[in-house]
Amino acid sequence: MNNSIERCIATYLVLRDMPKDITPLSEQKIDLSLEFHQRVNIKTKLDLDNYLKEYFSELDFTKTGICLSGGIDSALLASYLPKGTLAFTLKYPEVTGVDEVEQAHIYAEKFGLRLIEVPVTFQDVLDFQDDLMLQKGEPLSPIEIGLYKMAIRALDFGLENLITGSGADLCFGGLYNLLSKNWTNEEFVERYTFVNPSKVMKVNAEPYDFYQDYFAKPYFNLNDFMNEIYGIATSKYFNNAFKLANINFKAPYEYINRDFELDIRELKMVKKNIS
Repeated sequence: MNNSIERCIATYLVLRDMPKDITPLSEQKIDLSLEFHQRVNIKTKLDLDNYLKEYFSELDFTKTGICLSGGIDSALLASYLPKGTLAFTLKYPEVTGVDEVEQAHIYAEKFGLRLIEVPVTFQDVLDFQDDLMLQKGEPLSPIEIGLYKMAIRALDFGLENLITGSGADLCFGGLYNLLSKNWTNEEFVERYTFVNPSKVMKVNAEPYDFYQDYFAKPYFNLNDFMNEIYGIATSKYFNNAFKLANINFKAPYEYINRDFELDIRELKMVKKNIS
């Protein structure tokens, strides 16, 4: 598979991302991966508490808001913010499904935040997708349209920074379906691959080709893969939208180095209880 375009497509089909060493589809593509000059070691709840207090002490909250979903990750961050801080939550009036707006209102009321609902429509997709895709140089995650609209709405209030809960799932075990098991190489390739390119392209590109750097015995090197592939891919969703809107991406969880082992047994229990 020597053709760079074919490799781009095949990589995206397998990983739903194009790592930065892959030749871009767009000449306008910029590097959206975060720069981790220094990660903060977190071993205890007190470490986390001190880190978040210090992180937020350096922000001007007349120019800073938060992306508030109905989940625990952004809610925890919201609990550290000054009362009256602007919070933004996405609403999808044209589709049915999970609606987190009600829970976001509960969090906003509890922590004294001023909540702004940002509706996302099908017209927004048509209006924003081209610029977002050209900057990213690859297909978009569905969330990027909403994040971009949220960011430009924040600019209406004169904000320069938006806080997000990005990175918490990976750091603290929220991805329990992936993190609650020791995977063999073959099992993980089967579990994580989105589309096998050999089934939809006229190229010889088996999914195994894209995981070789993380193969190990007896188990797949899940920690490095999740940090270097999954983690960077998801942070790019936010960074792409915010860079295009010209607002700063503030993601305190992304700079944490978890200095303790996740309890696999506890994650399995969480998975069992939720199921």
